[in-house]
Amino acid sequence: METPTGSRFVWHDLVTSDPQGAWGFYAGLFGWTESGR
Repeated sequence: METPTGSRFVWHDLVTSDPQGAWGFYAGLFGWTESGR
């Protein structure tokens, strides 16, 4: 198993037909809040 390196930049696009629903899901999962929107 590979040792984690830390501080690695990762980008992933989410393709969805329901962006508000996706936001609600991930906000609930990770405790995200909206700022500057």
